[in-house]
Amino acid sequence: GILPMDTALITLTGGTAVFDSRHAGVDKLVIGSDFVLLGASNSNYIISVVYTTTATIFRKPIDIFAVQDIKVYDQTTESDEIPITNTDLVGNDYGVFWHKYDDKNVGTGKTMYPFGNIIDGNNGDNYIISYILNYEGIITPLQLIPGITAADKVYDGNTDATITSRSTEGVLKGDNVFYVGGT
Repeated sequence: GILPMDTALITLTGGTAVFDSRHAGVDKLVIGSDFVLLGASNSNYIISVVYTTTATIFRKPIDIFAVQDIKVYDQTTESDEIPITNTDLVGNDYGVFWHKYDDKNVGTGKTMYPFGNIIDGNNGDNYIISYILNYEGIITPLQLIPGITAADKVYDGNTDATITSRSTEGVLKGDNVFYVGGT
């Protein structure tokens, strides 16, 4: 420490400080060095080459926004759109983001839920992620191709036919779809 009578005669200036790592955290070690003493009594003192203290690196907030998606029914809640962020990630950090529909069924105004991970060398803990929903998802019906077979008949002067079987092409495995009616 500086003696009380020399306090007004010495100034500490310059120097650099660095955290012990780039990652967010509380009470992280900070190392200071390259300080210079100035003033009338500076020759009476020597400073340590390294000075340490602690400080906090706060997590960077980031919002992940689901976006609108429109798809044809495919039995899944998967979306091929990619959510967007409100801020850039730092340095070489990168995110892997995706989102899903609230359910797999045909409809409009469906809720889109974003998900994701940030790869930052700190298990994503350099960021505070808020996931923002979107309520504009649309799943449209899957187009099916109907087929019929008809019974042969003897000429009777009209165009009526009797359907003997019905089929649909394009039904996804596991879905139970059939149609009735028709003449």
